[in-house]
Amino acid sequence: MSTAVLCCDFQPDILSFLEPAAKDEVIAKAKLTLEAARSKKLLTIFIRVAFRPGYPEVSPNNQVKSYNKLKKYQSKFLP
Repeated sequence: MSTAVLCCDFQPDILSFLEPAAKDEVIAKAKLTLEAARSKKLLTIFIRVAFRPGYPEVSPNNQVKSYNKLKKYQSKFLP
């Protein structure tokens, strides 16, 4: 199999950056996409990125060092 649908960054912390209506729209579109992929028997993969409290896994060289700073940059990452 050479085609897969990856579903990532659907954790509450990430989705909290969206307005409620936008969050609902993103979730609805993801659901439709996953249903379509599964109906065609495509591989579907859910990826959850998580950090321990204080984000020790995030490199000090990372431009976005915390979720609080991510809010400042959210327009770069989220439409």
